[in-house]
Amino acid sequence: MNKNLFTLPLLLIAATPAHATGGFVCEANPAKPIEVNLVFGRVAGAPLIGASLTEGGVEVPTDRAQWWIDGNELRVVLIDPNGEREEVVIKAKGRGEVMLGTLKRGERTYRVRCEESG
Repeated sequence: MNKNLFTLPLLLIAATPAHATGGFVCEANPAKPIEVNLVFGRVAGAPLIGASLTEGGVEVPTDRAQWWIDGNELRVVLIDPNGEREEVVIKAKGRGEVMLGTLKRGERTYRVRCEESG
């Protein structure tokens, strides 16, 4: 009987998802839609694990330069692989699973919507 009382909480803990990573999908809809996919760790100080930029359905090579996320704000700067220019800058704010803000690509700035994905 005592073994069952001990193993039940362990089984319940093992059955819950770890949620070690999370992400956002950010979309702006100019003539050529722009999409940024982000994957990050969910612990304090976790790195931005992955990021991709697609414009008009074509993937644009990028590297991660800077990022910030907390409960109310998301900021991301992706640069070209040689580190010579910014490819995209996102600044968005919100509460919950959706954040709204701006996406800058080149000399143009667009409205962006970022939704939590995972």
